[in-house]
Amino acid sequence: MNMVKVNDLEKVLEPLFYNWRCKCQQGEFFSDFTTRLGFNKLKETVEKWEGLAKASTRFNLKLFADKDTYEAMDELAKLQNKISHQLAMEVIRNFVVA
Repeated sequence: MNMVKVNDLEKVLEPLFYNWRCKCQQGEFFSDFTTRLGFNKLKETVEKWEGLAKASTRFNLKLFADKDTYEAMDELAKLQNKISHQLAMEVIRNFVVA
């Protein structure tokens, strides 16, 4: 991406590889994923990246939802450039803390 410096490689590659892992189509190679998204979307992904959601090693909350709820959460998460797990945890935190 625009002549990335060696010191900035991790800042660029981490969000791209993470999003590829979470949003790729079955059997889609990284190169195909980046081509499908295009430069502007990739750049936006890197600029909006806030890092991986911090997960507690002591507690693990597993949630189950019906298909419609899961698909709605997944679509909303994609619009926010997140994965559904990140969005679900934000929703739960906001509800519990409020």
